[in-house]
Amino acid sequence: MRKLPLELQLFVMEQLEALDIYHLELTCRDFRDLIKSSEASIWWHCLRQRCIQDNLFWPSFNKLKLAAELKEACTTGYRLYKGYERAVAAYPTSTEGSDPHISCKITPLSLQFPHSEEGRISDVYLVPGGRFLVTFQAQKWLCVWDLAPEDGLRGTASEPILVFLKAIEGLKRVVYVDFGTAGIIILISIAGDNFGSASEGNFEAHELLQLNFAEKDGFSLQSLGRLCIILPDDEHTFLDHISKCQNNIFFYFNDSTTLAWDVLNCQISGWKIQGVTDVFESFSLPGFAFYINADGLHGVAIPPFRSIENCTVSISPSSPDLIDFHRQLTPFLTLYHFCPHKIFFVDQVFTPEVCNPRFPTNKGDALLYEVQEVDALYDPPTPQTRRSKYRYRLEFCRDNPDQSTLHLVEIASVQVPPYARSRTSLDLVQHSYQGCNGRLGAVWAGAVFEPQEPTDSLFLSFSASFDPSPSSAPKDASGSIHEAELNLVPMVTRHWKEDEDAFMCEFCPSSGTVAVLWGSESNGSTSVTLYKLQAM
Repeated sequence: MRKLPLELQLFVMEQLEALDIYHLELTCRDFRDLIKSSEASIWWHCLRQRCIQDNLFWPSFNKLKLAAELKEACTTGYRLYKGYERAVAAYPTSTEGSDPHISCKITPLSLQFPHSEEGRISDVYLVPGGRFLVTFQAQKWLCVWDLAPEDGLRGTASEPILVFLKAIEGLKRVVYVDFGTAGIIILISIAGDNFGSASEGNFEAHELLQLNFAEKDGFSLQSLGRLCIILPDDEHTFLDHISKCQNNIFFYFNDSTTLAWDVLNCQISGWKIQGVTDVFESFSLPGFAFYINADGLHGVAIPPFRSIENCTVSISPSSPDLIDFHRQLTPFLTLYHFCPHKIFFVDQVFTPEVCNPRFPTNKGDALLYEVQEVDALYDPPTPQTRRSKYRYRLEFCRDNPDQSTLHLVEIASVQVPPYARSRTSLDLVQHSYQGCNGRLGAVWAGAVFEPQEPTDSLFLSFSASFDPSPSSAPKDASGSIHEAELNLVPMVTRHWKEDEDAFMCEFCPSSGTVAVLWGSESNGSTSVTLYKLQAM
């Protein structure tokens, strides 16, 4: 490489990841001097690649200009993981005493939202990158707050800056928020007033929104489409869960009816899946839908779409659409799990949308999903309650689906911190994954109940960095897949407040930021705490 012209050497350096840049600096003085002379450009390109790989919101970093700021943004995730590793290595072997917390400086910040008519916060979403926070308030307002208005990365003021405010008429609840590198997709459930008499009775009405960002104009909101689904009047049919694939939204109902909504073309397709019971989650690829139950994975080809009028469709037995939407589809593909899993609730299954990004393969699409088993699910959970994660890899062959395969690539046992194992009760809730340098980071909220000193705790976990190919799964001498450990490290502990829980936890490992929405069911009060994690 040293024989290349300097401009080509610099071009190569701009394609490297943070650790590669660090290692290259150590090889010789010439490379170190070249990196030093062009470090702002090198770290800027490194950060752009990191945003693409970890799906970070690039405008979060558009204020960073200095090489030191860019380098810190590129390396925060690495340093945070090293702090997590040190805490795991320092775990005591007994349950006496206290556990070491994650090896980093934690700065809690109780956000003081400016007094206004926005009112009670019902949902918070930390935009990947750690700079912006999206909130929904008073069943009406969509707000975007800048948490670091001064330097774009490490703001210290406890009062965030409101940079966008929009009233959403008829807002009932937020279904999901999906972040991209440049825009934010939001699916909401809305009242049926905008659909006239078609929405009388039992119905589901949704609107898909896109929150965009422009360098000059800031944030703007546009509606991508609306859909009202008329349900049977017997009230026994209800919406079970929703998934998405590119511009299509999939609605799965408890009677096995599935509707696929092509938002941009205002088209719909529908069917009933036959021969598959107790579906807990579903996901899709272009042209195909997949269903997960305890036994395995089942796939169907999506029937042709057709146009709909007035953004309204009915699955009621008296509807003329009945023949289309109640057609029976038998799975063309069934792939079985490593073993039948004990699944009782939807939140035990993590689909590819939240579990991990897609990995390109020569055969087509490779996706990861995860099943979490919890023993004694209906009993009060204790520190001894066994929690295991089974991560599967679907390698789907579009041209020849019969050649598709499903492999178990990892089994992980969730390890409760040693001090908590001696407590009488530990209720853990895992919040969504976020990718960081080839690993999956997650925050767990746990209430540790002791008569003398009950506490609310937040724990941090990172998965191993792994190649998702089947051959990479760790095996023992007999060829069986080895069970790994997923260690939970205490991050924040606070005295338990009666009737106040962590409603939502948002985690951005790439910036070391955690946002927690605390709330009370009895009086409806809410508060938001921001935790900034700076590795030592």
